Amino acid sequence: MACLNPQISPLPAELVEAVGPVTESQALEHGGRQVQAVVRHRRADVAEGEAQWLVEKRLSAARFAPPAREVFFYSRIAPHIRLRPLDLPRLYYAGRIGQEDYLLLEWLDGKQPSLSNELQRVGRGVASLEISSSNWFAGLGDRERRSLESLNFFRGWWQRGGFRYAYAHYLLRLVLGGKRSASERLRLLKLGRRLLRLERLVRQDPPCVCHLDLSGKNLILSEDRLTVIDWGEACLGRPGFDIGALLALVARRSQQRRHPRVRARLLKTYETALEKRGPHLLPAARRGRAYYMSCSLLFYLSRGEHAERDDWLIERIEQEVEAALAETQATAPATQETPAANNGGGDRRAQKGNVQRQQKQAERNHPEAEDRQKANEAAENQQHAKG
Repeated sequence: MACLNPQISPLPAELVEAVGPVTESQALEHGGRQVQAVVRHRRADVAEGEAQWLVEKRLSAARFAPPAREVFFYSRIAPHIRLRPLDLPRLYYAGRIGQEDYLLLEWLDGKQPSLSNELQRVGRGVASLEISSSNWFAGLGDRERRSLESLNFFRGWWQRGGFRYAYAHYLLRLVLGGKRSASERLRLLKLGRRLLRLERLVRQDPPCVCHLDLSGKNLILSEDRLTVIDWGEACLGRPGFDIGALLALVARRSQQRRHPRVRARLLKTYETALEKRGPHLLPAARRGRAYYMSCSLLFYLSRGEHAERDDWLIERIEQEVEAALAETQATAPATQETPAANNGGGDRRAQKGNVQRQQKQAERNHPEAEDRQKANEAAENQQHAKG
């Protein structure tokens, strides 16, 4: 094997067995906390229809820890999801060798597209991902669901990482920091209470697989093929999370006068696709997008990156959260109680108990139950009279 960089480690035997020998290797720049190296390899022998260039991604792995998130995604989840009209790179190897996790994928020759030009395809692809992954997850047993717990977005706070899980912390930083008036601080505190109400509702919605970083840098356009890469942030979130992340990106980067038009175009494409194939997910998707967009924007607001747009961005958060809460209140009876979800899969004992209570209440209120009760009372009175 010829290496352009002598510091590049040769392919492990397990990878050579999977794809054959390679003749050339090139180290590439990389990012990410777990990524140790990214190397491009040229294969010596290529069958028709196979990729000549492959990309190897090597990730650190703690002993006895679950696989790195991206390895977990490609090995356990990718076979069960659909992304049409988007695509995934072809997988050649995903697994642990020694103290490191390895991914071997096809190398994609293409360019990073302009996200604004691809919003419609991305919106339809997100809808496909949410529908297919929620159906797949709903069909899993308890043991299989527990094996996916490391990907659960709503894990305990002590297990969380990354800015998206700590919106309350960044909201508090906004309240206490900067030169804000008392009325502005009160406004942020009220927003925090409404966001907490929304989170309680979002937790109860059905889980689905989310990418969480569908920016232009994680899309590759090759001829007419649009491929999604870098699933290192993938998780079991809720419908609407990926659209919420895109809405936050659009709000931060687009001109204010163009924002309503871009937002409307994305939502129309996404919701139309969802209505056709997964209309039952639409209410959850509206809650999820408002929640995740808020989490993302609060992080960036707390960093002071958009000081001149703070008020406008906060208004966007308030509008999304209020609309999601109002729609939920309008569509759900005030007396109806929905069992709280537990770690993405729902608390089945709580659901069973709730169903049993509802059944007993219905039996007590049924007209036949009242007739039986009157007949029993009459029989008891007649027995006392005879006595």
